[in-house]
Amino acid sequence: MFTFILLGKKTTVCLGTKGNEFILNAKIKDVNAEEIYQPLTMPVFGKDVVYDCPNAKLMEQKKVRSSYGNEEHN
Repeated sequence: MFTFILLGKKTTVCLGTKGNEFILNAKIKDVNAEEIYQPLTMPVFGKDVVYDCPNAKLMEQKKVRSSYGNEEHN
C-alpha cells in the first residue's frame, strides 16, 4: 500500500491479496472512486456520465455497458 498526490489529492493504492480484500470488502464511503476518477473522466465522457454522477447512476451505466459485452455481434 502506498499513497501519492494525484491532481492535488492524496491517492492511496492497495496492492496484493490484502489490498484486494480491503477494496472488495470496503464500504463505499471509505473507497470513493468517484472522487479520484471524476476529474479524469469528465473531460472525456462529459458531465453526468461515468464518475461524474451519483453512484447509483454509475452502477446502472456499468450494467448497461456490461450487457453489450454479452451480446453476440455479427
